[in-house]
Amino acid sequence: MHVGLSVIFQNPGRQRPDHEVYAADLRLARQAEPLGFDSIWSVEHHFTDYTMCPDVMQFLTYMAGCTERIQLGSMVCVLPWHDPLRVAEQIAMLDVMSGGRVVLGIGRGTGRVEFDGFRVEMPEARARFAEAADMILNGLDRGFVEYDGQYVRQPRVDLRPAPPSSFRGRTYAAAISPESAEIMAKMGVGILIVPQKPWKTVRTELAAYRSTFLAATSGRRRRRTARAGRSSTSRPIGPRRWHGSTSAGTGTRSSSTTSSTRTISPRRRATSSTARCTTA
Repeated sequence: MHVGLSVIFQNPGRQRPDHEVYAADLRLARQAEPLGFDSIWSVEHHFTDYTMCPDVMQFLTYMAGCTERIQLGSMVCVLPWHDPLRVAEQIAMLDVMSGGRVVLGIGRGTGRVEFDGFRVEMPEARARFAEAADMILNGLDRGFVEYDGQYVRQPRVDLRPAPPSSFRGRTYAAAISPESAEIMAKMGVGILIVPQKPWKTVRTELAAYRSTFLAATSGRRRRRTARAGRSSTSRPIGPRRWHGSTSAGTGTRSSSTTSSTRTISPRRRATSSTARCTTA
């Protein structure tokens, strides 16, 4: 079993100064690797006491410098609130600096206050997410991004530093509704399950996700094999950092004092980097 720790920087009622909350949670986060956790996570939220982590990639970059082997997970990066090109660049850069330890979690967001703050229409969230995720995941595979969609229009540009390997097999998306789970399955990404429903309901929805996931990924593998057979000059897809099918029955649990999320389903992989940060 892979066990992770999440820190979420909550400050209900502003009982303490925000900087004291950060100092306390960062001390906790720095203990994750020495205590034997396999991954460290945080979640993106804005404008309220609920979670004061407006930039999860910045937090994970800090943690990359504090650690040597632990996986670095976003739970999640909310794509409709960002320029997908900048997200792709940030992910690629963090993965290079951390020695390939990034576990990418993405989502579409559900907070009205956050959509209003970013001046994004909430009914557009699902479509914006689908287009941004499609561009980002394909870009991380190919080393360049381009897209011509309803909301995302991006001329071709290279990602530099180039992603060292594919994120297929280590990308997960938050899915609360069956409709969102279907989108994730068709993209071939795993799902982050927030335990808000009875487990009987979760089991039924997970079975539907797995069926769609298997159909989508088997078709993608056949197309990739066919393309490889037609051309010997294609850019190779790098080795996956986390091995194993995301449709398998094992899982990863990210634990916190206030929230719990399960991903389906990476296996443990330890890597290393030379960066360290002070723990004073």
